[in-house]
Amino acid sequence: MLLDEIKNLNFLIMGLGLNGGGVALSRFLLKRGAKLVITDLKSETELALSIDALRDFEDQIRYVLGKHDVNDFKNADIVVKNPSVKPNNKYLKFAKRVETDISLFLMFNKNPIIAVTGTKGKSTLVSLLYQALKEKYPGVKLGGNIGVSPLSFFDQLDGKSPLILELSSWQLQSLENFNPIISIITNVYNDHQNYYLNFDDYIIDKSKIFVNQTSGIVIIQDQAYYKYFSKFKSKVRVILFSEFNPCDFDQDIFYCNEGKVYFNDNLIGSFSNSRAVFIIPKVITFFVSYYLNIDLNHTGQILNNFKGIEHRLELVKSVQNVMFYNDTASTIPESTVLSVKSLKTKDNRINLIVGGTDKELDFLSFSKITYIVRTWILIRGSATVKIIKILEKSSIQYFLFDSLRDAVNYAFKISSPGDIVLFSPASASFELFNNEFDRGLQFKNLVNNLG
Repeated sequence: MLLDEIKNLNFLIMGLGLNGGGVALSRFLLKRGAKLVITDLKSETELALSIDALRDFEDQIRYVLGKHDVNDFKNADIVVKNPSVKPNNKYLKFAKRVETDISLFLMFNKNPIIAVTGTKGKSTLVSLLYQALKEKYPGVKLGGNIGVSPLSFFDQLDGKSPLILELSSWQLQSLENFNPIISIITNVYNDHQNYYLNFDDYIIDKSKIFVNQTSGIVIIQDQAYYKYFSKFKSKVRVILFSEFNPCDFDQDIFYCNEGKVYFNDNLIGSFSNSRAVFIIPKVITFFVSYYLNIDLNHTGQILNNFKGIEHRLELVKSVQNVMFYNDTASTIPESTVLSVKSLKTKDNRINLIVGGTDKELDFLSFSKITYIVRTWILIRGSATVKIIKILEKSSIQYFLFDSLRDAVNYAFKISSPGDIVLFSPASASFELFNNEFDRGLQFKNLVNNLG
């Protein structure tokens, strides 16, 4: 499909959503004269902000809200689905052709792509990569699962600067001929098992980041995760990354040792160390800068000054010398475990707020932090039931609340100066919140209102 063919086609957008991706997609198509139907199971009230962002095109849009109509799917030339819609959705079987905003973007994009996937740490890594690359490449852009549709900056592309795309397994699922210049898999944990039939299907979608790559490199985090992908034959060089000095390896690998970065045992540079949770994205950024011949002194300064990004171990504020951290993006147990360990010192105590919607995961990894967390504060939800079973099995006391407000107030009440209150839910958010970002913003508002 060519750009100028869009105006002759009937598009159906399945899932306008609340995070801006559906709006960017709609504006991209509408500006090019597409005939557009937007359908979403949410109501007009729930989608008010997204609808308002399309107000200047309202004469070109027909909305079908609170339901889907099978005839709209039959009549559309192309259905563009929200990535979270499962491919076996009963309405999609009536579509002539199904795309996503990412697959549409890739049809027209001419810029080289650095693609990042993984279960956790993607957003931190792409944010660091963007900062490291933008001095050498002023035209660099950042988009994807981080909350910015690449269609929103399509008209600004120069055809040569790298694009950094954070891609979820859902976004990769629909990509059959994806060909980045660098692909990166940060880690792989059990996640979204309420979406996938099994873990193997999850891995298959993740592998699409590199299986059709014809140039450049693939970066995969150490042997523990490489084993999942070794069965997919790569056409390009695979480079492993180890968080620590590996004892035994038989292929290209880079790693960090006390702030110094090595590639195949050759020192390539160093940067100041920081909280453990940021080590992996920092070292990967350092190596990518080395690979792209970017000034490593410049990259080192960026890494040294990095304080994190919103919703990921974000320091909200100190209230009466109690530090409150927003880690709402930790939606799986393993991520929460890493966050707890990264904040714990011999002098502080951590009061942990967890709980939410079950993604059909287990919480056995919480046994690794039972001796670290001072007080377990739980918010009701389907995942919370599983967490309670783990805690009760270890005879650990917990406190259960119906609302985030009550949980925050109690955490503040029991905290002493020097304590940390960590909001790291280890689960999804759909029983009480629109999404994890809405959950994080509500947490920050509650903290900012504490006396």
